[in-house]
Amino acid sequence: WNFGPSDSSPLTVSEIAHRFVQSWGRGQVIEAETTAGPHEARLLQLDSSKARAELSWQPLLTTRERLDWTVDWYKTWQQSPDEVWNITSQQIQNMETKIRSTPLFGQVWNGQDPSTKNWRAA
Repeated sequence: WNFGPSDSSPLTVSEIAHRFVQSWGRGQVIEAETTAGPHEARLLQLDSSKARAELSWQPLLTTRERLDWTVDWYKTWQQSPDEVWNITSQQIQNMETKIRSTPLFGQVWNGQDPSTKNWRAA
């Protein structure tokens, strides 16, 4: 089982690195120009189709949100290690709010039994 971003928005490593630096607010991406070494795939992507089809799973965060949350956590860890628990707790609360506002996830989260409904993807 893979759980990953939407298939419609794949990003290259370079795009992720640039977005990470932009979200961090400083730094730069250095892309090495090399022709030596083994072949590397230009795009690596998780196949979440099984989770989507059999569990009706869907990502709740956009790519931008995932990167921003990651940067926020690491910036806090780097700049104020004593505050890591606070940002971790806040991100958990934010995710719980997103879960509750999503129809299927909200039903399960609130103790409803989705097996009594037609909850599987067609």
